[in-house]
Amino acid sequence: MIDFAKAKELAFKKLEEIQGKSVIRLTLLESETVTFKYGWVFFYQSEEFVRTGDESQMVGGNAPFIVDKYTGMVIMAGTSKDVQHYIEIFTKFRDEWYL
Repeated sequence: MIDFAKAKELAFKKLEEIQGKSVIRLTLLESETVTFKYGWVFFYQSEEFVRTGDESQMVGGNAPFIVDKYTGMVIMAGTSKDVQHYIEIFTKFRDEWYL
Protein backbone atom coordinates (compact mmCIF):
# COMPACT_ATOMS: atom_id res chain seq x y z
CA MET A 1 0.00 0.00 0.00
CA ILE A 2 1.21 3.52 -0.77
CA ASP A 3 0.60 6.72 1.14
CA PHE A 4 -0.56 10.08 -0.18
CA ALA A 5 3.00 11.38 -0.62
CA LYS A 6 3.88 8.45 -2.88
CA ALA A 7 0.60 8.81 -4.78
CA LYS A 8 1.39 12.48 -5.38
CA GLU A 9 4.84 11.53 -6.63
CA LEU A 10 3.28 9.06 -9.08
CA ALA A 11 0.80 11.72 -10.20
CA PHE A 12 3.67 14.15 -10.85
CA LYS A 13 5.42 11.50 -12.96
CA LYS A 14 2.25 10.97 -14.99
CA LEU A 15 1.90 14.71 -15.39
CA GLU A 16 5.47 14.94 -16.73
CA GLU A 17 4.70 12.12 -19.15
CA ILE A 18 1.61 13.93 -20.45
CA GLN A 19 3.42 17.23 -20.65
CA GLY A 20 6.19 15.68 -22.72
CA LYS A 21 7.92 18.25 -24.86
CA SER A 22 5.02 20.70 -24.78
CA VAL A 23 5.77 24.35 -24.10
CA ILE A 24 2.77 24.48 -21.78
CA ARG A 25 3.83 23.74 -18.22
CA LEU A 26 1.30 21.76 -16.17
CA THR A 27 0.78 21.57 -12.43
CA LEU A 28 -1.31 19.47 -10.06
CA LEU A 29 -4.28 21.15 -8.41
CA GLU A 30 -3.50 19.74 -4.99
CA SER A 31 -6.45 21.40 -3.26
CA GLU A 32 -8.79 19.64 -5.72
CA THR A 33 -7.53 16.11 -4.96
CA VAL A 34 -10.33 13.67 -4.16
CA THR A 35 -9.71 10.82 -1.71
CA PHE A 36 -11.80 7.68 -1.98
CA LYS A 37 -11.76 4.09 -0.73
CA TYR A 38 -9.13 2.83 -3.20
CA GLY A 39 -6.97 5.90 -3.64
CA TRP A 40 -6.92 9.43 -4.94
CA VAL A 41 -8.00 11.42 -7.96
CA PHE A 42 -5.55 14.13 -9.03
CA PHE A 43 -6.51 17.07 -11.24
CA TYR A 44 -4.19 19.36 -13.15
CA GLN A 45 -4.13 22.55 -15.17
CA SER A 46 -1.61 24.86 -16.81
CA GLU A 47 0.78 26.63 -14.45
CA GLU A 48 -0.03 29.91 -16.21
CA PHE A 49 -3.75 29.58 -15.51
CA VAL A 50 -3.12 28.67 -11.87
CA ARG A 51 -0.75 31.62 -11.48
CA THR A 52 -2.84 34.26 -13.26
CA GLY A 53 -6.43 33.00 -13.38
CA ASP A 54 -6.46 33.91 -17.08
CA GLU A 55 -9.01 31.51 -18.59
CA SER A 56 -7.37 31.81 -22.01
CA GLN A 57 -4.42 29.91 -20.49
CA MET A 58 -6.49 26.91 -19.43
CA VAL A 59 -5.86 23.54 -21.05
CA GLY A 60 -8.81 21.42 -22.11
CA GLY A 61 -9.26 17.68 -22.26
CA ASN A 62 -7.18 17.23 -19.14
CA ALA A 63 -8.62 14.06 -17.69
CA PRO A 64 -7.68 13.53 -14.04
CA PHE A 65 -5.54 10.60 -12.85
CA ILE A 66 -6.68 7.92 -10.46
CA VAL A 67 -3.89 6.49 -8.29
CA ASP A 68 -4.68 3.16 -6.63
CA LYS A 69 -3.40 3.18 -3.05
CA TYR A 70 -2.97 -0.59 -2.94
CA THR A 71 -0.93 -1.03 -6.12
CA GLY A 72 0.30 2.41 -7.17
CA MET A 73 -1.34 1.92 -10.57
CA VAL A 74 -2.10 5.23 -12.30
CA ILE A 75 -4.94 5.43 -14.81
CA MET A 76 -6.62 8.27 -16.60
CA ALA A 77 -10.22 9.00 -15.83
CA GLY A 78 -12.36 10.71 -18.43
CA THR A 79 -13.73 14.16 -19.03
CA SER A 80 -17.25 13.62 -20.32
CA LYS A 81 -18.80 12.76 -16.94
CA ASP A 82 -18.49 13.89 -13.34
CA VAL A 83 -15.45 12.52 -11.51
CA GLN A 84 -17.69 10.50 -9.21
CA HIS A 85 -18.73 8.41 -12.22
CA TYR A 86 -15.10 7.44 -12.90
CA ILE A 87 -14.52 6.64 -9.23
CA GLU A 88 -17.55 4.33 -9.32
CA ILE A 89 -16.34 2.59 -12.49
CA PHE A 90 -12.83 2.21 -11.08
CA THR A 91 -14.20 0.81 -7.83
CA LYS A 92 -16.49 -1.62 -9.64
CA PHE A 93 -13.91 -3.03 -12.02
CA ARG A 94 -10.53 -2.60 -10.29
CA ASP A 95 -10.19 -6.22 -9.25
CA GLU A 96 -10.78 -7.40 -12.82
CA TRP A 97 -7.99 -5.11 -14.07
CA TYR A 98 -5.46 -6.86 -11.87
CA LEU A 99 -6.17 -10.38 -13.14
